[in-house]
Amino acid sequence: MHTDCSETCALTRICSRDEGIFPAVTTNPPVRPTRYRELAGTIRGLVPAMKYQDARRDLEWLAADYERLAEFADARRRSAHARERRAALTISARHRAEMETLGDEFHATMSDTMRIRTEFIRTELELGLTFVDGAMNALRQKGSQQRWIRNAIAALITVNKFLALEPRINDSEIHRRRDELRQRLREFLREQES
Repeated sequence: MHTDCSETCALTRICSRDEGIFPAVTTNPPVRPTRYRELAGTIRGLVPAMKYQDARRDLEWLAADYERLAEFADARRRSAHARERRAALTISARHRAEMETLGDEFHATMSDTMRIRTEFIRTELELGLTFVDGAMNALRQKGSQQRWIRNAIAALITVNKFLALEPRINDSEIHRRRDELRQRLREFLREQES
């Protein structure tokens, strides 16, 4: 390659700007492909000033190499962006599936909670009614009668607390049995007063 001093000086000025000699060779290549395109354009701008054909051809090849580097950097950036997007979509899909599963589990847990609460209330009502029956059967024994009634009242209070919780239980059978327990307690207490 035959170049004179002016061509060598021009190349040195262009390539030694900002990023050292030839940015593609440095350890930290530029992140933006536009820098490679700028260098290719600058080198192509020097081609007409070159005196020898060999220097012109070498500069054209160098400019083409920088153009290819820019294309490669673009492709690599697009590829990395596509990978990141696929990873984000995968994570998003997994989170969405987990949320749907959690939603289903939440609804199942809520329905189990309602079912268990309903069973508990029914059991307390049956227990309260049993205590009222026990109190009526124990008319002969004054001390045990009060214990039966206290237990029946405690069962009614517990039922009322659980019926007041949200979400409300709209079971007509439970409400009917609670009213029955309340009524039987009132009747028993009226009989005791008279």
